[in-house]
Parts: sequence; structure tokens; C-alpha cells
Amino acid sequence: MENKAELKDRNILITNNASHFVGSLACRLCEMGANVLIADANIKELQKLANAFNEQREVYPFFGRVHLVELDLESENARKECFQSASEAFGGLDCWIDYQQFFNCTNDWKDLKLEDLQSFFNKKLLNNFDLYQKAIPYLQNKRNSCILRLMPEDAKKRSEYFLYNFAQTGFQSFINTLDKHNDSGIRFFNIELGPTEDHLLSMYQGANINEALASYKKQFAQAKLVNSDELAECLAFVIGNHRSYPRINHLELGLS
Repeated sequence: MENKAELKDRNILITNNASHFVGSLACRLCEMGANVLIADANIKELQKLANAFNEQREVYPFFGRVHLVELDLESENARKECFQSASEAFGGLDCWIDYQQFFNCTNDWKDLKLEDLQSFFNKKLLNNFDLYQKAIPYLQNKRNSCILRLMPEDAKKRSEYFLYNFAQTGFQSFINTLDKHNDSGIRFFNIELGPTEDHLLSMYQGANINEALASYKKQFAQAKLVNSDELAECLAFVIGNHRSYPRINHLELGLS
């Protein structure tokens, strides 16, 4: 295997998503030399994948390591612990990937009660905002440190995701402001993604990936399936060693 170590010794934390796609993404980043820790409440399904990958380091010593930490990030202590765990596991932290997942609302927005909206704010906005505050001490004033917010893009076109869009629009502006006006030395990026296999199979339960993609394209004709290799290459372009960051802070992958 080619020693393609663009991310050699880059230490990366991924939160909010422990899907099979994210597990494959983590392994691909580690093949490029990065060390990756995934922190999520539903981490157990990735344990076999992580163990199998880490065993390959005996054959490919330039590979980085995959670590998994089971943490419920709705807890304030867990939100602090995820950054501390990554820093302790690898001796430092260079990049945090905030990988957002869909959440929908079955009620029409006009029927929402204030207490439901307050619960939404606490779980999806305030908790996520707290993660950003807790990330800064671990990343500030380090060479090429960065925070990347990954977002499924097609929710913008689906009415049942109106609360998700409400949150994401605000956070996109928040990230743009942080990238332009902060003295921490951290770069901030928004990356919008087209559909992934995990997302399509969850949307079209019981279908195989070809059937799910065909159904999806009835609504989004130009959609292109995003695989973990493509996303890893995109991330390597943004956060790789020995290069200046691109001046843009908004990227799109797999979108029409």
C-alpha cells in the first residue's frame, strides 16, 4: 500500500455521529497518517471495525490509530471529556469534526409548543454551542488547528426538517463569523454534503442502496452519492500537513 501520509500525526476528534460511514471515514483518515477519536453515545457498533483496522498497523506502521469513546454529549461533563480524551489519547488535538445528523419534527411549526421549542434549543443548539466553547482551549494557538462542521445539505429542501434548518442556518452564520473574527488562531469551515449510503438506507428502510438512491433521485435528480474516500480526500485538502489553508471556509461535496 502506498504511504500516502498527508495527515501524518494530525490528531482528529469526530463527534455527534457514529455511523458506519463515519467509521469508514475515520479508517481512511488514519490510512493517511492521522489519529482519529470518535466520541458518541452509540459507539459499540464500530468496535469491531476499529479493532480490525488497528491490527493493520503491524503491517502498515505509517497508519494512524482509531480510538472510540462512548459518551453521551447531552451531558456537560461528557462534552468536556470528549476533547480531553482525544488530547490525552494522542498527546494533543489538531482538528475537531462536528458531524451533524438529521433530526426531524413531525409537527407543523405552527403547532409547536414553547416547551417543545425550549427542549429543542437545549438539546440541539445550546449543547452544541457549549461544545464549541469547550473546544477552544484544546485547539487555540496551534499551527493549522481547525474546526469543521459537516452538514447533510438536502434537509434544506425537506419541510419535515424545518427545525434542523433553523439550527443549521444559525450555526453556519456563527461559523462564518468565528472564522473571520477570532484571535484563537483556529480556522473554521462549513462543509455541506450530498447523500451518504448510511443516510439513504435510513431514509428508505428495507431498500438496498441502489433502490434507495433511485428513490432519492426522484426528488433530487442531480444527487451524487458521497463515499468515505471522497470525503477523506476533501478533508485532507483542507487540513493536511505542509500547506496553507484555503481562504474559503465553505465547501460542498456531492451536491448538484
